[in-house]
Amino acid sequence: MEPNDPPILPSKLNYYAKGVYLRSNPRRGTLHNRAGRRMLAMTDDFWLGLWHAILARCEPQAPRVLYACGQRCGSEFARQFRQEMTDYWETPLADFPLYYVETLLVEALANHGWGQPQFDWSRYAQGIVVVAVRHLLFQSLLPESEFTKEYLFSGFLAGIFSELFQQQLACFQTDRHVQGSEVGRFVITSSERMRKLQDLLPPSATHEQTI
Repeated sequence: MEPNDPPILPSKLNYYAKGVYLRSNPRRGTLHNRAGRRMLAMTDDFWLGLWHAILARCEPQAPRVLYACGQRCGSEFARQFRQEMTDYWETPLADFPLYYVETLLVEALANHGWGQPQFDWSRYAQGIVVVAVRHLLFQSLLPESEFTKEYLFSGFLAGIFSELFQQQLACFQTDRHVQGSEVGRFVITSSERMRKLQDLLPPSATHEQTI
């Protein structure tokens, strides 16, 4: 997977097409995706309950716990994503042009309710990927006074990219508002670089300072 690789995949219908990707069976009380994987719809109340329970039980380590939960979830998400895309396109995901992987990953995240991501690969050669996401989960659910950062989603992105690129990567949310809109930006880079970064940067550092 490299930026600007030429397309090589055959033309097929959108894997995540409405009415095709998710199928419910009310008689059995089940929901599956088109690959047959069991799905479960989580309400706002569940996510708010999870957030408050972890904060109450795990302080001051709550951010680390949320990040670790997201990381494990992201890794499993990426493994399933790789398998489903490989089976559907009959091509190993590692052979996909990066443009296709990005397009499919955007569709996957959006259809699973994680928001609308936009990837910036301009610093890919330097080992940095920036992700801007609209409609983030906790940012949209929590009042301003309670929200800090999307620790769960940061870990989720770290897990996805670590699994897809087969190396230890970390993710850090740099800001919550981009040009006056509710867009969060995240930086993905090596775990070692991220540790050094967090030791050097003050909590008030801007996205530009982080980059």
